Amino acid sequence: MPETSESCETPILEGVALTKRFRMPAGGTLRALDGASVELFRGEILGVVGESGCGKSTLARLLCGLDRPDEGEVRFSGRPLTALRGEAFRTYRRSVQMVFQQPFASFDPRLTLGESAAEALVNLGVPAPERERRIAQLFERCGLSPELMRRYPSEVSGGQCQRAALARALAPEPCVLVCDEMTSALDVITQRRVLDLVRGIARERALAVLLIAHDLALVRAYADRVLVMDAGRTVETGPVADVIDRPQSDAARRLREASLD
Repeated sequence: MPETSESCETPILEGVALTKRFRMPAGGTLRALDGASVELFRGEILGVVGESGCGKSTLARLLCGLDRPDEGEVRFSGRPLTALRGEAFRTYRRSVQMVFQQPFASFDPRLTLGESAAEALVNLGVPAPERERRIAQLFERCGLSPELMRRYPSEVSGGQCQRAALARALAPEPCVLVCDEMTSALDVITQRRVLDLVRGIARERALAVLLIAHDLALVRAYADRVLVMDAGRTVETGPVADVIDRPQSDAARRLREASLD
């Protein structure tokens, strides 16, 4: 069973009262997050759901350190990111990896899939022969032929590209995987295959997975807990069956009603 807040003292990754504002081109600001909080524990898959524009992707970017909150803080293993220095910060950057929504846009078109997947290992100083071996193993584990390492993103299908993105995220051996609508651009069959793969790898490695999705059926099938967002706030969280079948918040009820239409 995955660990929960009742059985684990410290979340592996946590956002506390996160607020994020963006300047609008026409003037003014957009409050993308408004005091949102989240806890992610080792060995669990946490589904994050909400209507479009509710702040799910902004939350993901803050947790991965791609943006900084205007208020609140992100904590890794109980320590604020702002307190991490040197090797501690490098450990965080290796340990928290993201798989983006659009697989083709997430790759440099000038690099082969294998070269992109190996970039983290280059930065870690892993020798070239070892990099080649490890990336080939990851491609195979992600259901790809190692021959695809020498292909460019434009030469493979969307499903193959997203599997390569997963292999790239796994290369530095993270303990947290943040999946931001990673299957929304794929057909239904490929969605299930990719998520089966994510769940299998998560169980093997005791990864914590933040699974952002708009499809409640996928969240029900793959998540252990679910967190509901609305207008930049986190409004409900709990076991999947409780939140989806017996929603307490208006936002969760709207999502359930929309899924039944």
